[in-house]
Amino acid sequence: YRSQGGQRFYKKTDVNRFKEIKQLLYDKGFTIAGAKQQIQQDNPNQFHASEKTTLDNQSKKNTEFIKNLTTFKKQLVKLKKML
Repeated sequence: YRSQGGQRFYKKTDVNRFKEIKQLLYDKGFTIAGAKQQIQQDNPNQFHASEKTTLDNQSKKNTEFIKNLTTFKKQLVKLKKML
């Protein structure tokens, strides 16, 4: 996740995953596609970064939508009182 200032923070599991990817690419000579395939075989039930990013983005969109809907509802209540 990111701080309000934009600094990235990682979980220990993320750092371990980065190390695993680095080892596959640089120490074992895998291609990016090969490393991805190896990781998927080793951990078939885990989210991959692109899937998590999509879920995070959708969650942010949903939160923003609810915020806008709540604001709109408040405006409608004020308008109703004026009538």
